[in-house]
Amino acid sequence: MQSIVQLTVIGKVFKPNKGKLLNFNRDLDQYIDCVRWYLSFKPTSKKKLHKDASHKAKQRFELKTALLQSARDKAVESYTSFRKVKKKGSHLHLRKCCIRFDARAFKLVKADKEISSYWLHLSLSGSYGRTAFPIIFGKRKELIEETFHGEYSIKSVELKKKEGKWYAHFTLSREVAVPNSPQAVIGIDPGEKNFAVAVGIQKDSPSKPRKGGFWKGAEIKALKGKYHHIRRSLGRKKRPHEIKKLKEKLSRKTDQLLHQLANEIVDYANQFEKPIIVLEELTHIRKQFQKN
Repeated sequence: MQSIVQLTVIGKVFKPNKGKLLNFNRDLDQYIDCVRWYLSFKPTSKKKLHKDASHKAKQRFELKTALLQSARDKAVESYTSFRKVKKKGSHLHLRKCCIRFDARAFKLVKADKEISSYWLHLSLSGSYGRTAFPIIFGKRKELIEETFHGEYSIKSVELKKKEGKWYAHFTLSREVAVPNSPQAVIGIDPGEKNFAVAVGIQKDSPSKPRKGGFWKGAEIKALKGKYHHIRRSLGRKKRPHEIKKLKEKLSRKTDQLLHQLANEIVDYANQFEKPIIVLEELTHIRKQFQKN
């Protein structure tokens, strides 16, 4: 049995040409207006919204068809999420929005150029063809390299602006084999005392769980404690810009530590034959596994 695995790799748009950036910002403004306009329909179905508004959208906005459809999908996703959490009398106001390009509207290519080896070609409005932007990647560059060898495919890219700089969020996807009949269930239970507790239950002996694994996540707790004290100090000195930079640094380091812990949990699971990982809801898991 096959399953789809997705992950995100972030690259920085490096020293973009001002003229190209002007064209991109023009499309971004149109895109945000288009999403807001689609939201006025209170959409819950992409198919219905396409039927009701696609023709008017083409007349109203100077965007390529792929971006019009992307804005439509964004509107449906935003309104659907809003409906799940909205309170009585609340209204949805779209303050900002990133722009999403699907496979029809972008291409990532490699080029032996001094400024960067990776170039993102975007299909923007106008008659100039695709516009190329240099992209630089960090530690996860090896995953981008794997897309050029067919290990992953890039499904979409979202451009987001942060502190005056642009970042490209690439969504990578690939199929992985999942055992049709798992021989072991690895239960993962996150908690307050321990970051995660794992226990393996094998199909041939469900009443005898194997030795479990414990991950305290002490480094993450220590890291957050350290940054909490620094943040309080900066707050007293009224330095909001430095607090924001500190928050971003903490987020990056936390993500790195979480990635390491996740790999350790996967290594634990791989000691079993045909394992499958189950998260959080572990009530009666032994009985259910024995019954099935």
